[in-house]
Amino acid sequence: MNKKQVLTSAVVISLASAVMAPSAYALNWKDGAPAKYHFTYEAGTEGIESVTCSDTNGTASLETLQVGETTTTQTGTIVWRDSYTNVTTFTVDVAPGYELTSLTGKNVVENDFRKNGNGDYEFSFTDKGAEAWCFGKDVAFYLGAEKITYHFVDENGNEIGAAKVGESITLSDPADKEGYTFEGWYLNGEKFEGSLTEDMIVSANEDNKIKLEAKYSANEYLLTINYYTNNNDGQYGGALVNTETRNVVFGTELKVEDLETDGYKVVGGQGITIGTENNVVNLVKSEPAEEGAGRRDYSFTYADADAGIDSVTCSVDGGEAITIDKNETVKIETSTNVVKKKTVVFTVKATNGVVPTLSCDTGESNLMDNGDGTYSFTFIRFGYNNTSEKVPHVNFSLTTK
Repeated sequence: MNKKQVLTSAVVISLASAVMAPSAYALNWKDGAPAKYHFTYEAGTEGIESVTCSDTNGTASLETLQVGETTTTQTGTIVWRDSYTNVTTFTVDVAPGYELTSLTGKNVVENDFRKNGNGDYEFSFTDKGAEAWCFGKDVAFYLGAEKITYHFVDENGNEIGAAKVGESITLSDPADKEGYTFEGWYLNGEKFEGSLTEDMIVSANEDNKIKLEAKYSANEYLLTINYYTNNNDGQYGGALVNTETRNVVFGTELKVEDLETDGYKVVGGQGITIGTENNVVNLVKSEPAEEGAGRRDYSFTYADADAGIDSVTCSVDGGEAITIDKNETVKIETSTNVVKKKTVVFTVKATNGVVPTLSCDTGESNLMDNGDGTYSFTFIRFGYNNTSEKVPHVNFSLTTK
């Protein structure tokens, strides 16, 4: 065979070999002898509920591991294939109220794990084909979990206690609230007591804080209502008729219309909000001026006032002055003596130097400035047998400019 024939035969053989040999790209990456890596779940503490395994090559021999079990994953042997690098990921699910606190073991980077948004944990290992200059080693890992300490806070964020799942709950009481009795701490409308349960911790925020609401019940306090004729001073026709008491819930607002009854009006003309003490309401009814044997009555009712009036006092014939308020009446008696008269003087003090204005339903008005920050007005009434016009009753009002 000459040289030309030899070369031709060689080319034919080479071409035939090329046609018959399978392409490297046509081979499955598992063909040959893929590298295998072993991962053993050596031990785990209380609170570890499950450990699952997955890898990018989809070769894990066990997807769920129990303590002591080993899963095996594989890499390819062809450098330019995706299978040449394999990432094996372990997902750890912990019981409610627990957190993963440690990852240790053989060929493990200590505590190199991450928490996912759904509350479980992950850690991974990256391996390459066996012929690579760097490739992973077999792994044995240990997992540790601990109970989470949950912190309870009030509406203002102040800590009031702490506990772990299964532990009894001890919470501090809030500051006293006047007029109320503390009933307890509540979560989502339910009283928070006993032991911390898994149902309760779903309300914790990302900082493991659980906000509680303090609930109170309003106390009842004694309300005293005094019924008077004319005024509550006991002079000039004033007398106590009756007293009644009842318990009323703290903070209850009793308006004037809630209190006034059977012709009785509230002294001062204002309602009351029930507090912890001194819940007293004085009601007064004016007794009509009358004529009797040898006498005639005269009366003067403080019918209205505005906020500018501080106080009003009354004295008769220069006697001791008594304080009267809106709706109270001063009543006097005159004798049969024609000459003898009664002089009734009312003295007014207004706020911040404002000037009061007097209005009487009888048209009388003689308000005088006393020069000392007070003002006064006077009524003179004569005896029974006086022939002048007799005015039995006067309603007066005071306002400020």
